[in-house]
Amino acid sequence: MCAVLEQKWVNILQGLQRSVHMGSLQSLHHVGALDAQNIVAVSCGEAHTLALNDKGSEVFSWGQNKYGQLGLGYEYKKQTSPQMIKSLLGIPFAQIAAGGAHSFVLTLSGAIFGWGRNKFGQLGLNDDNGNGQLGTGTTSNRKSPFTVKGSWIPYSTQSPMSTDTEECYCVKRIFSGGDQSFAHYFYPQNMVPPDDFRYPDLLKQIWTVNETFIQRLLSFPSGRLPVEIANNDDHYKTSTRFSGVDMNAARLLFHKLIQPEHTHISQQVNERGQVIQYDRFYIHEIQDLIDIRNDYANWFQQQVLGMLTDIPVIICTYPFVFDAQAKTTLLQTDAIIQMQMAVDQAHRQNLSSLFLPVFESVNPCLILMVRRDNIVGDAVEVLRKTKNVDYKKPLKVIFVGEEAVDAGGVRKEFFLLIMRELLDPKYGMFRYYEESRLIWFSDKTFEDSDLFHLIGVVCGLAIYNFTIVDLHFPLALYKKLLNKKPSLDDLKELMPDVGRGMQQLLDYPEDDIEEAFCLNFTITVENFGTTEIKELVPKGADIPVVKQNRQDFVDAYVDYIFNRSVASLYSAFHEGFHKVCGGKVLQLFQPSELQAMVIGNTNYDWKELEKGPVWEEKQSWQTVAKQQLPVEIVSAVSLKNFKGKTET
Repeated sequence: MCAVLEQKWVNILQGLQRSVHMGSLQSLHHVGALDAQNIVAVSCGEAHTLALNDKGSEVFSWGQNKYGQLGLGYEYKKQTSPQMIKSLLGIPFAQIAAGGAHSFVLTLSGAIFGWGRNKFGQLGLNDDNGNGQLGTGTTSNRKSPFTVKGSWIPYSTQSPMSTDTEECYCVKRIFSGGDQSFAHYFYPQNMVPPDDFRYPDLLKQIWTVNETFIQRLLSFPSGRLPVEIANNDDHYKTSTRFSGVDMNAARLLFHKLIQPEHTHISQQVNERGQVIQYDRFYIHEIQDLIDIRNDYANWFQQQVLGMLTDIPVIICTYPFVFDAQAKTTLLQTDAIIQMQMAVDQAHRQNLSSLFLPVFESVNPCLILMVRRDNIVGDAVEVLRKTKNVDYKKPLKVIFVGEEAVDAGGVRKEFFLLIMRELLDPKYGMFRYYEESRLIWFSDKTFEDSDLFHLIGVVCGLAIYNFTIVDLHFPLALYKKLLNKKPSLDDLKELMPDVGRGMQQLLDYPEDDIEEAFCLNFTITVENFGTTEIKELVPKGADIPVVKQNRQDFVDAYVDYIFNRSVASLYSAFHEGFHKVCGGKVLQLFQPSELQAMVIGNTNYDWKELEKGPVWEEKQSWQTVAKQQLPVEIVSAVSLKNFKGKTET
């Protein structure tokens, strides 16, 4: 493989060389003039080529030289074979770049040399009369390399650099094309050296098997052999007829390695752009057209278990077509599969325990035995001792002293009671916002982060066991669970008055923002009756909010409320939730879809609800309406309600 790649490079060079004096060629040819050089980088212009060897101090050029783009002077109009640019000898270079008719090199210290055509200023010579692409201060062409003048300084490995006058940069990469040139720079304080193209990035190379790797692979001590090596004594009897390798395991490993990730990655990139609304791709009739559960089972076998299937098209490979209802079906199917795998594992262990005392018998279900008067304490005690693998088992709840068998109803009541208790603001773990009637993590609490971890586990268990829970969190929570950033809209939902004020700040048309709003980069918070002023940025009290930085102020405010102030507490909650209910299927959801699945659909048909109650004495629906009291319907029914069905 390596030999083929090297031959490919030299053939490209030959094709470029021959095209100068023979016209275009449709077949590849060897560049004999560079046989003695270990070429590590090649850059092609419109009609000239640059090459850099592994020493870094020798740059070769050939092709057209009408504008001096070869760096060899004007003596030659063209060069049909690679020529060393002698004026650059002795300087260590990291990169080369060829534009339409101009050239650049970048040194290891970050200096840039350019030469060739400069009609449009592409050499970057300080644009005096034209566009200065060479950078020399004029629009005249350059026949030999010339230092490009700019606001950059040499890279130093000793200590971070600082400048007292104008802002300066260090160059990391250079690019040229057509009549333009570009430089990717960074601040000297970052201590990042320029990219050295003499050394290939191993992560981007095609992996090859060599003799050293094979020797290391076959030298594993007994008991530590890879799973691909036959797991019996046959691998000690290798011959021309038997390789000692479990070919089925090897095929599965190879299949996993070559699984394409581009569809998943491209979906993430497209979502960030929001060029087209995500729900425009939904196929709402998809559940009527295919068996989603069976399709997901095939996808699970192929992607997770590595089993080969003969099905040509699996719809789960294209998740962007699933609407919220279909995604919920997928999540339920995934949970059922994981539950079944956990139960099967428990049965196998119990069977082994009958013959081997070293194995302990285990319950195939996760049992929570709690007392009603101490439901939080009992649940916390059990969950703290529970292993991660046990979270994947079906949940069964037993209330002490009650004979009810948990067929689903007891579990629903358990989640209703425990979530109401855990999320009660009286404990100080969550702050209640009366205007929105929502709660959010308190930035100051006396409870340990372990308790927030367990709250995350309980929420995850509810979803994993198909139970809707009564969570009065804003949409921001579901954004964070899906690794999306909260925005100003989330602040408007949680704190409507503050959100409206922030929007007014952004929409204010005049320039006198500092006098009109009298704000700086601080936030006032109240905890347990005391008021504190927190800085949103370092020395924020000394930074007034003006027209130029008002967006930064709003962003910092939103970031403080939803991220910085509750970072450790939310991190524990996030970890506990994803320990039970994480995975690729959950990432398919949009935040609003996940919220609807967790708390149920709150868009009630009030006309139908009015027909339902049986009123006693003089009570009626009109009486309730006249009282203008908030009507709260608490639901702890199964996830079937999310599909528009009502459980009775």
